[in-house]
Amino acid sequence: MYPHWAFCFWGTPNETVDARQPMTETPADPSTPDRTAVARLLALLPLLVSLPRFQNAFAYDDVFVIERGTFIHDASNAWRVFGSHTMVASSLDAAAGTTAVDTYRPVTLLTFFLDAALSGHAPFAYHLTNLLLHAAATSLVFEVARRLFRERSIGVPALLAAWFAACPALAEAHVFINGRSDPLAAVFFLGAWLSVLHAFASPRRRAPLALASVLGLLALGSKEVVLLALPLLAASPVPTSAPAPTFRVRGLALASLLAPCVIYLGLRTIVLDGMRIGHGGQQSAAALLNAPLLVFDAIGHVLVPFEYHLRSMFEDYARLPGIALPIAWTGAAAGLNLMVRHRHRTRFVFGVALALATLAPVSVISTLTWPGFGRYLYVPAVGILLAAFDLGVVWVDESAARTRWVRWLAVGQVVVASAMLWLATKTYRNDLSLFGDAYRAAPDQAFSVGFYGLSLRTAHRCPEAVPLLALADRRAPFDPRYLQGEGNCAFSLGRLDDARRIAIEGESRFSGLRTEAGFLMLHSRATPTDSRNEHRARMVRCLRLDPQRADCVAGLRMLDATR
Repeated sequence: MYPHWAFCFWGTPNETVDARQPMTETPADPSTPDRTAVARLLALLPLLVSLPRFQNAFAYDDVFVIERGTFIHDASNAWRVFGSHTMVASSLDAAAGTTAVDTYRPVTLLTFFLDAALSGHAPFAYHLTNLLLHAAATSLVFEVARRLFRERSIGVPALLAAWFAACPALAEAHVFINGRSDPLAAVFFLGAWLSVLHAFASPRRRAPLALASVLGLLALGSKEVVLLALPLLAASPVPTSAPAPTFRVRGLALASLLAPCVIYLGLRTIVLDGMRIGHGGQQSAAALLNAPLLVFDAIGHVLVPFEYHLRSMFEDYARLPGIALPIAWTGAAAGLNLMVRHRHRTRFVFGVALALATLAPVSVISTLTWPGFGRYLYVPAVGILLAAFDLGVVWVDESAARTRWVRWLAVGQVVVASAMLWLATKTYRNDLSLFGDAYRAAPDQAFSVGFYGLSLRTAHRCPEAVPLLALADRRAPFDPRYLQGEGNCAFSLGRLDDARRIAIEGESRFSGLRTEAGFLMLHSRATPTDSRNEHRARMVRCLRLDPQRADCVAGLRMLDATR
C-alpha cells in the first residue's frame, strides 16, 4: 500500500485523466498537502546530496579566475565585461592569446563580481550561487514539464525534474564553479520557454513575449549554446488539453525570439572582431563526423547514472574502434526513423530537436583537447529527458501492468544517480582530486596523465610530476603545456642541464608560435652563464612572440637596468 505522500507524488494507482476534457481544478482538501508543493519538494531533494560542495576548494579554471585572477575582485572592471571576451577574467588571459573558439558571456562574468563582493577569495558565495542556480533550473524544469504533461499525474514532471537534479554528469556544470554559465543560461532559457507557453495560453501576448525576448538575451549573454534553441521555442508543444496556438501567434513568438539572437550575434561580432568558432572547414567537417557519437554519448550520460570523471572527448573518440562511427551513424538513421514514426508525438519530437540544437554549438569540443563534457549536457538534458519521458508515457500506457514497476524503477534510478552525484561533488575538492580521478579513470590518455602531472607540479610534488609530464608529452607532442611543465619542474629540482635541454627542444618544436616564449624564458633561467647579449636576444624574441608576457618584460628591464 502506498504511503500518503506517494499519492501526492504519483497519483492513485487507478487515477486516469481524459485528455479530451478541459482541465478543472478540484477543490483543495485542507487535510491533504498540495500535490504540486510535495512534488516540487521531492524534485529538489536530490540537490541535498551535492551539499558537500561547500567543503570544496577551487579547482581547474576556478583557480585562474577567482584565486589568482584580479579582474572580478575589482568592481570598477564590471563595465568591461560587455566589451571583452570571457577569458578577460582569467589570470591566463595574456598567455592564452587569441583562441580558436572564443566566447562572449558578460552576464556570467557579472555574477562573479557579485560573489567576489560577498566572499572575496573564499569559495563559499561561489558555491552558494551555483547551488541556487541548479535549484532554480530544477524548479523551472518541473514547471515546464508540469505544463507539457498536464494530463498526467503530478509525479511525471516531479520525477523528470528529480532525474535532472540528480544526474551525476551535470555536476560538471553546477558543482564546478566556472561551469555556472550553463545553469545560468538554462535558468533564463527555461524562463523564456515558460513565457512563450504563457503567451500561447493568454489573450494578452505582448508582455510575455517581451519578457521572453529579454530572458532570451540574458540566456545568450550567459552562454551561446542556446542560440539555435531560442527560435525553436516558437514551435514548443502545448498541453494536450489546451488549444493549439495559431500560426500568427507562433509567428509573433518567433519574431520575439529571433530579436535577442540578432542582438547577441551583433555584439559578439563587434567584441570578438568576428565569430571565431573554430579552425575552419576541416575542423567543422570533423565535428560533423563525430556528431552521432556526441549525441549517443549525451543520451547515455543523461539517462544512465555513470560514475563521473572529467573527460577529453577528443581523446575518447580517437581511441574508439573504427566500427564505432558507422554504428553511430546507423543509430542516427534509426533515430531519425523513430522521429518520423512518432512525429505526432510533439513532446518527443520537440525534445529531440531541443537536444540537437543545444548540442550542435559544442560539437567542436570533440575535435580539441578541451577537458570537459558534462557541463555541455546541462541544457540538452532537458530535451533528452522530455523525449525519453514522452516515449516512456506511451510505452506504459500500452500496458497497465507496467505502470507500478516502471515507477519504482525510475525512482531507483534517481536514488542511484543521487549517490553518484554525491561522489561527483567530492571529485571537485581540488585539482589533485579532480585530475587524479580523471587519471585513474583514463590512465592511457595524454590529457588525464598530463593534467594530473601539472596539478602535482602546482602542489610542489615535482618528483611525482616529472614522469607523468614526460609520458603526456610523448603521447601529445603538439601540446606545449606538458613539456613546459616538465622543464619547470626540472628547474625547480635544480636539474639545470635537463631544464636547458627541454627549453631548447621546446624552442625548436614550437618555433614561431606564441608558446615558444615560455621556453625562451626557461632557457635563460636555466643558463645563467650565457652572455648578456644572448639573454637579451631571447627576451626580445620572447616579446616579439608574446608582447604582453610579464616575465619577458621584467627580464628585459632588468638587463637594461644593469647595463
